[in-house]
Amino acid sequence: MIRKFFKYFFSNKFFKGLITYVLPLGGKDAEETINVLKEYSFLIRKILSQKVVMKFLPKLLFRKDESFEYAEKIENLIKQTNK
Repeated sequence: MIRKFFKYFFSNKFFKGLITYVLPLGGKDAEETINVLKEYSFLIRKILSQKVVMKFLPKLLFRKDESFEYAEKIENLIKQTNK
């Protein structure tokens, strides 16, 4: 799970951050969940720093994961063409 979590790590000399794509179970209240995660990102980062050994732990950025919606859209397009 940690490997997947750090998959979206990016870095340059001006900014170091980790974009984390999040979607709550059921997909409901995603914006509210992201806002709560943003509010407590300092605490999550503190816990991660105790669990993961890294020279620099990046700032956590949370975004809504839209890959499931995109996959569903593609699946519906494929079904329409197969009719």
